[in-house]
Amino acid sequence: MRCYGAGIMAVFLFFLCLSGISAESPESSSAVQLTKKELGFAVRGEYNRTFASGGDFALFGALELNERYTFKAGFALGNIDNDAEIKAFSSGHISPFSKVPLCFNFSYMYYSLPEPIYDYHAHSLLPYLSLDGHWAGLAVGYNFRFITFFDEPPMYEPALAFLGYVNFLHNEKLRVGLSCANFSEFYMGNMGAYSFKLSSDIHVTGRWTILFELELLQSGGDGLTSTFYGIAYRGGVRFAW
Repeated sequence: MRCYGAGIMAVFLFFLCLSGISAESPESSSAVQLTKKELGFAVRGEYNRTFASGGDFALFGALELNERYTFKAGFALGNIDNDAEIKAFSSGHISPFSKVPLCFNFSYMYYSLPEPIYDYHAHSLLPYLSLDGHWAGLAVGYNFRFITFFDEPPMYEPALAFLGYVNFLHNEKLRVGLSCANFSEFYMGNMGAYSFKLSSDIHVTGRWTILFELELLQSGGDGLTSTFYGIAYRGGVRFAW
């Protein structure tokens, strides 16, 4: 259960910072202002052709500084094939231009199927560029992933990371979109492990948002062919202030 307690403690400290920091007033002379805070909870269920059913519970949060710098972190604990599954991430995003939605991003993702059966651990470092438009966007980067099985030496598995999305509806009350990607906040795949996702954000109030995702998992891609691998559902809530 390596990194289990450390992951919980890291996310706990992050959430503690979220609750303890107050935003600066517009009249403040401070150069750094906390412009947004978020906390969220989600439940995910998945059925795939390898492990049958599985699922997890996730906690996540975000801090935004000066409407330009965003820091996120999250921790998920679940089961797959009747064994524990641990996922965690932290990321930073910089939007240097006020009129162009170009962002520089860096993410770290941890994934583990701990002992006694698999003892699998994966560490992914992902720098990427993204265009986060209101109606459409894309992201391209390169994943540096290191994995270990039991006491074997670490293996290096690099992979191209890609994401594209289109929003069919996007207003103050509702966002509905479709995306294709081989990575997410909690997961990093390879060129042959990607998904199509239908997602929506329902803004119940100015602070509370209901999250919904329906994901079609794919396997393969050689010769312009693809194979159905599984299906996943994710639902949750997000509170922003």
